[in-house]
Amino acid sequence: MSELKLNVGCGGDKKPKEEGWINIDVRKEANPDIIVDIEKCSLPFKDETFDYILAKDVVEHVSWRKTQELLKEFARVLKKGGKIYIQVPDFEAIVKMWLNQEEKFKKFMGDVLDSIKLSFWIFGNQDYPENTHKACFIAKDLKVMLERAGFEVEYIKNDGSTNLMCEAVKK
Repeated sequence: MSELKLNVGCGGDKKPKEEGWINIDVRKEANPDIIVDIEKCSLPFKDETFDYILAKDVVEHVSWRKTQELLKEFARVLKKGGKIYIQVPDFEAIVKMWLNQEEKFKKFMGDVLDSIKLSFWIFGNQDYPENTHKACFIAKDLKVMLERAGFEVEYIKNDGSTNLMCEAVKK
């Protein structure tokens, strides 16, 4: 039997069903396999259903008040030994980029006020209602949150820009 994989907040990055992927998103416009509001922290799947979870650029769209609960929900539907990949904005890198007025920050969005540029990085694009950031992450805290949810973190690293990339295994 092939692995079953969950693509959380798939948006325009749908993965092929024939490769074992189930794509979920809150927006029907994304045409997901299943419409799911992950902010409710209740996934419509049985315990230990998935071998792999991809949560790329989505966890920051859930309230900081619910992030820990969502990570526990991910652990619930992931099989023991299964992996999760999470990518979120790196708040620490964003603030450093702004404080140091790095070239990337100066060029981003052209001749726009610095506070607007910073708001984009922190609060999201806000070009549709669900595209708003509600939580900030720094590496050391994301690690603790994942451990509290029942994961062993394999790595957390900055991708060289403004993202944290993380892979963890369910204990």
